Amino acid sequence: MYFRSLCSQRIGNDVEYGGEVYIKTEEKYDEYISDDFIVELEDGSSIYLFNDTVYSLYAADPAHSSYIYVKWIKKMPEATITTDKTEYEQGEVIKITVKNNLNKNICFEWCNTYYIEKKNTEWETDLQSMRFCEINYVGECLKPEDSKIFEFETVSEIYTKEKGVYRAVVSLYTEDFKQESTIYSNEFTIK
Repeated sequence: MYFRSLCSQRIGNDVEYGGEVYIKTEEKYDEYISDDFIVELEDGSSIYLFNDTVYSLYAADPAHSSYIYVKWIKKMPEATITTDKTEYEQGEVIKITVKNNLNKNICFEWCNTYYIEKKNTEWETDLQSMRFCEINYVGECLKPEDSKIFEFETVSEIYTKEKGVYRAVVSLYTEDFKQESTIYSNEFTIK
């Protein structure tokens, strides 16, 4: 049987439709979906909206009536972490914003609210950006839709950050100090 790979190459790993963002899954659907269910997207690609589910055509062999579709699911809200810029000079202060896009409170640990990683061959924790504490507990919490801005100095009395590519890391917790997730900022460069 000959399958021709189709529009999955034109669609990335997420797609916006109807004000929602959908992400691609590994789940396949192999029954024919009529072209009556095609929805054209602004970028020229198309999806199938069938039985309240979003699909994209992955491969087809129309001569043998064989079709394979990929299922998409709604992307769930998450907490985000971003920096105010992507490039900094040594001596500048980096503003790191954490935003709670969830429908529940998220909390930071008291000892290391955030830390920095440097990209070498792999991401490596920048130990100068961490504090070492004997005990740790929940520090500040953010309500849904709230944001918190942290400032990180690229130069201080005890260090000067080397030139390179970095990212900020935050571990999030529930109010009873159970780890929820770890989020990573965009990459930023110190020149």
